[in-house]
This record gives sequence, C-alpha cells and structure tokens, in this order.
Amino acid sequence: MAVLKCNNELGFQDGAGKWMNMGSEKPGKKHVLYIGDGEEQTKLLKSLLEKEGLDVILSHDTSAVHEIVRAKTQSLSALIIDQDLASNAGFIIIQDLVLENICLPVIMLTGHEDVNSAVKAIKTGASDCLVKDRDLNYLKLLPSVIRSAILQSKLDFEKKENDERYKALVEFSPDCIMLHNRAKFLFLNNAGRALFEVADSQEASVFEFIHPDDLDFVNGKFLAGLSGRESVLFIETKLLLKSGAQVDVEISGFPIIYKGEKVIQAIARDITERKRMERLLQYQALHDSLTGLPNRTLFFDRLAYAISLAKRQERSFAVMFLDLDMFKYVNDTFGHKAGDMALKIAAKRLKECLRDSDTIARMGGDEFAAVAFLQSEREALMVAKRIINSIGQPFKVEGTEARIGVSIGISLFGINGTEAEDLYQKADSAMYHAKQKGKNRVVLHSAGSQSMSRTEVVSSCSWQVGQEKKETPAETEWK
Repeated sequence: MAVLKCNNELGFQDGAGKWMNMGSEKPGKKHVLYIGDGEEQTKLLKSLLEKEGLDVILSHDTSAVHEIVRAKTQSLSALIIDQDLASNAGFIIIQDLVLENICLPVIMLTGHEDVNSAVKAIKTGASDCLVKDRDLNYLKLLPSVIRSAILQSKLDFEKKENDERYKALVEFSPDCIMLHNRAKFLFLNNAGRALFEVADSQEASVFEFIHPDDLDFVNGKFLAGLSGRESVLFIETKLLLKSGAQVDVEISGFPIIYKGEKVIQAIARDITERKRMERLLQYQALHDSLTGLPNRTLFFDRLAYAISLAKRQERSFAVMFLDLDMFKYVNDTFGHKAGDMALKIAAKRLKECLRDSDTIARMGGDEFAAVAFLQSEREALMVAKRIINSIGQPFKVEGTEARIGVSIGISLFGINGTEAEDLYQKADSAMYHAKQKGKNRVVLHSAGSQSMSRTEVVSSCSWQVGQEKKETPAETEWK
C-alpha cells in the first residue's frame, strides 16, 4: 500500500505471542478496526484478536471509517475490511486511504476463492487478502497475517522515507551528481543541470562539454570504468559551456549497475575558484609582489632552462646583474612611497628594453637580474646601453623631477662559464666593478679570469634633485 504519512507506533507480536509497543508511546492496547457484517463471525474475530492483546473496534457503517481512523491515529494498528460490503465499499475505503496518504495496513477478507479477487485487493492498496473458508481456519491465520502486514507496512514506510531522504539529498546537493553511460546522461540532479546549463539531462552527454584538449583523456577514463579496468575515476578537466563560459571541474566516480546497464555514477564539483586561487598562489610564489616581475626563485629556474636550451642548440645568452644608482637617495628623500614608485618605473622600463623571450627579475631591494638571449658581446652592450638610457629618463615625484641610474654587470654563456652559479657570480662581480668605476656603467666580465675585460661608460653623472644630469660622452674603457 502506498504511504507517505505513517504512525510508527504500530504493534507486533513477540515470541510469546503478545502484542508489544513498537514506538515511543507508552505501552497500551492497540486497536484493530473491523468493517464488515455477519454477527457470528464478527464475534469470533473480536474474541480471538482480544486474546492476542488487541482492542477490536467494530463498525458496520462504512461512512464512519475516516472519522475512526483520525480519532485513533496514534493507536490504530490495522484495518480489516470485508469484501462483501455493499457497493464495493471496501475497495472505495482502501482507495480513499491511499489518496489521503494514510499509512495503515489493510487486510481484506473475501468469500471468493478466485485469484482475481485477491489481485484486485492488492492492486487497490490492500496489504494482504485472506479467504474466509467455511471451517473458519482463516481466523487462526488472521493474527499472523495482521502481524506480517504491520511489520511490512513499517518496513515499506522506512524504505520510502529513506528513498525520499536520499532523493532529497541527491537533488539538493550543491555538487553535480550524474549517471552516465557510454553515450549520454541518464540522470542529472539540479546542481548538474545548472552546471552543464541543460534543461533535459537525457538529451545531452558529458563529452559535449569537455575541453577538446582533455576529451580523449576523459573519454578513456569513462571507458576504463565501464570496462572494469578502473574501479574509481578521478578527473580534473575544463568544461566549455554553450554560454561560452569555461569551468574547471573535478569529477570523481565509479561504475554501478543501473537498470541492468553498467554506468558511471559520478560527482562533479566546480573548482574554478580553487584553480584561480592555486594559480594566484603559484604566481605570488614566483613573482615580486611590488613590480610583478619574476622573483629570485623563478629567475634561477629560467636560468637553468636557458642553460639547457643553450647546450642543446649550441647557442649563447647573457646574464645581466643590475643595481639601481641613486635609489637610496630617492627613497630617503621622498619616502618609501616614492621608492616603490621608482622600483615600479624601473621594472617597467627594464621589461620594455628586453624581448618577451628574455627574463628580467627583481632579486630583492634595488637589485635586478636578466637572462637575455644575445649572441655576442656587442649585442649585450647595445642592450645594456639601451637599459641605462631608459632607466635614466626623469620621472616626477611630488611635482619634482627625479632621476635614477643603473650599474650593469654582464657574463656570457660559453665565454664566462656554462653553469648557473658561475654565470650569476661573474655578472654580479662585473656589476660591482661598474659601481667602483663611477656607477651608471656596464661592465663585461673577461674570459678565463676574474678581471674585467672592459668598461662601457655610458653616462657618468653627478645627480641631484632639481638639477640637470651632467653627462660625459659614451666611451669604451679598456683594461
């Protein structure tokens, strides 16, 4: 019998045959409502059930059934109806109870021995049907039939309650829950339909939305699950939705049997925000927060890659170490805000002087380093001069024109070494030699020695706030 509302305070017989209380209600007699006629059989039925600890309520008035059911809702254990009532009243009562979602085991007594009567009673909503034989043996069976009907009613109610709870859990889960065979969705919950932007889940396939770069991989994973090669699936991929949006998702699932078919039951979770945060954290771990340039860690990673590439392709590159001149003066005179502005301006100008394939990094303070794919000393000096001229351009600080300079040391792969530490240290050493020579210069490290090969004096200046920069002509100083 279909049920939604049910009283769990139902009775059952224990091993001694006594009726016990199944719920939290205080122990007491349970009631059975009998609707029928035939005075002699009614008395026998009442006497037998009362010996079993049940209080039998007799009624010949079918119109009073609903009133009695409502009045005894906490203690009524079962309803017994005689099929021989006039105008099919028994079937009508059962139908009304089903329509009103009243959970009450109903046993129908019939004088007809044909199977059709029992089938009709069960289809209408009766829990069981018992044939009234002439020897009244059915009365001996009735207590056990009632007990079985009550127990089954309780189990049916619990199953339906569990099913509804599971359905609500699935439908209202914030994560997408899906069933998918080789070709299409068999089920998508509310979150799934929202995620994939579909109204009718059975007219779509997950493969329609997978990013082309991941399609073969995801398809292979689903097939592996369906074929039994993998028992658990875990996939991270990107969806391309019809609206044009791209969504990062995490899919975890496993194969199950659904309606006789092996399918994948999976949960898909939108991890777009998590991926964005991961990318942000990764970026922050490898970049300077003030200038946005690569930091020391990423610089040495790029340097290692450049060395590997240069060895493989037999090419060269330059390592530059750069230290800003007069930065401390700007920072101390105008404050840290002006110092930060100077660093940002320097970073922007350094990037503009190099190619996209090169790397310029902030190593800390006012120190920068670069990996530039240059093939000769001449190219390296040309780029260095361009950097010095660009950094030396004036900028405004609180309405006052200010300038900074830069000293540059350069080492070349193949000429000054082939290992990262050698190249970096020699560029650093060359930069300090430039500082000692008067700043705002570029120094190339010599081949095969610790001395400098030559110094390019680009603009030797005595710089002061509010004054024009005093320059000397560019010259080459050989050692």
